[in-house]
Amino acid sequence: MLARAGHTAILAARDAAALEELARAIAAEGGNAEVLPLDVTDPAAVARAVTQLTAAGGCDILVNNAALCRQTDFLLHPLDAQRAELEVNYWGPVRLTRAPARLHRARLRLGRERLIDSGQRGLSDHGQLLRQ
Repeated sequence: MLARAGHTAILAARDAAALEELARAIAAEGGNAEVLPLDVTDPAAVARAVTQLTAAGGCDILVNNAALCRQTDFLLHPLDAQRAELEVNYWGPVRLTRAPARLHRARLRLGRERLIDSGQRGLSDHGQLLRQ
């Protein structure tokens, strides 16, 4: 929807092939999308992505939809799996929102950040960073 309205959608997720497919679908609908492979659990990767976006003119709207949810009995759910979920579901959004927020504050330019909890896995690995 935003891509059709003239925004460039920066598609960010771990699965580059899925991102390329989504970018082609957006282009087929008349939108513009760029692919930025990104793992929100990797602080260095998030920092590189923010640097790339800054060099390209910044990020006006951030839509984070990365999520990981394994439906298992709490007592049987391994601690390592719980840590992995926290890395994606909590620390991923923290990393993604703090870095652009600092840039917006530094440039005295307000941006919008929205956290979307899909509640379902679906396309949840396809967080989108949008710039106008």
